This record gives sequence, structure tokens and C-alpha cells, in this order.
Amino acid sequence: MSTATAAAPRIVNAAAHRRFHDDGFTCVPDCVPRDEALHLRAAALYVSAQPAPGTLLSGDGVFRQLVNVWQHDAQMRSLTFHPRLLQVVNELAGRPMRLWHDQILIKQPKNGFATEFHQDLPYWPIARDTFTISTWIALGDVLEQSGSMAFLPGSHRLKGDASNLSDPRSLVSQHPELAFVERCGFPMRAGGATFHQGYTAHRALANDTDEARVAHIVIWIDAAARCDGKPHCVIDGLGMKAGDEFPADICPLI
Repeated sequence: MSTATAAAPRIVNAAAHRRFHDDGFTCVPDCVPRDEALHLRAAALYVSAQPAPGTLLSGDGVFRQLVNVWQHDAQMRSLTFHPRLLQVVNELAGRPMRLWHDQILIKQPKNGFATEFHQDLPYWPIARDTFTISTWIALGDVLEQSGSMAFLPGSHRLKGDASNLSDPRSLVSQHPELAFVERCGFPMRAGGATFHQGYTAHRALANDTDEARVAHIVIWIDAAARCDGKPHCVIDGLGMKAGDEFPADICPLI
């Protein structure tokens, strides 16, 4: 009698996997069970109301941002390392990965601020050729008018610099061809998630609704990634230099 354990069924279908690598992004509508996502929405709002020291980066304006919540709250840690999320990341990456950081992003009701198209990797102290995956998990139903995610297909092939998140012309001024790329948006029910690469241009419009838009973001980087020496809140005070590997207690392997 065989004692071999059957492999877990794949979560990412062939079309979604192909889209991630061809277009730079994809969506997994049921990444986290809906009831869990709604429960964790309440946990995220609690963490936001009583932030641990050093986690609150932005309290007003475009969004409320809390970083590295996995280190301080067991419920948010369970989401950051949710088994289904880790399985999707492994299926998309096809290589060893490690956590860069997680964050809660909350757009308050009627906040009036869009997060304009930008690319993530230029903001991070990570070598520019590093493969990364950013996960955006909806902790509540989200539509375009409440600030759902939208992407520019193929933009992950353009290696740009950091852009102004409040200026809709900032990224296009670096890459004029993006003005002619059709935007692809993803309204999602609670528990749905998008996954995009480090140079994939993405945005979220203002929250024009009467409820807070709550999202949990988890960023993964190639396990062999190296620091490029820039400062960043995740590694400030660690004395890291260009070429250093990211420490496993801050950026654990998965």
C-alpha cells in the first residue's frame, strides 16, 4: 500500500498563471475564505485604532498605512502566512521566496484621494532586477468607487523610477506609451486577492463610499534578494549595506 501524500490541488488555474507572467498581474477571487476575510477586517480595524509602536507610517490623506503588523498581532500574522496565500505565491513564483513586509492600507470613507499609477520596486531598498510578488487582499467587498485595484498590462517590462502617488501624470511622464494601455480593474468580494510583479503599474481610486476600504498587502521577494543600500522603514537601524542578504527574522523564508 502506498503511503505517498497526494499533492494539494492547484489554486491558480492555467489562464491566471499565464496572465501573471504575460501581463504582470492576476486575480484569485477566493484566495481567502470570505468569512475569514470579514473576521480579519475587524482585526485590521482594531490594529489600526491601536497601532503598535513603529507600525503607523501614514495616518491621514490618501490612506492609513500600518507596516509589519504580522510581528505584533496574531490574527494579522495568520493572514500574512495564510496557507492558501502561501500556496498561490509558490505556484506563481516557481522559486523560493521570502517575506519583504506586510501592511494594512485603509482608505477612509469619502477620502477624496486616489493612489495613482506607480510601480512598487523603485521604492524599496532591493536590487532592481529582483523578482517580487505583491498580494492585495480585500477585507470587505470592494468596487472601483471604493478603491479597487487596476493595472496596466505589460507594464512590468518597463523599469522606471519612483513616481508621485498623487500625480496621475507622474508615471506616464517616464513611460509615455502607458497612456495608450487599456486599464484592467478587479472589483472583488471579501477574500479575493490580486497578485502583481514589482514593476507592474497599478492604482486604486479614491473611496467614494460610506464605508472604509480595508486591504491587507503582503509583499514577497526572491529568497536570494539583496539589499541595495537605500534606507527603508523595514530595515532602518539594522546597519544593512548594499549586497547584504535580508535577515530571516525580519524577512522569513516561505
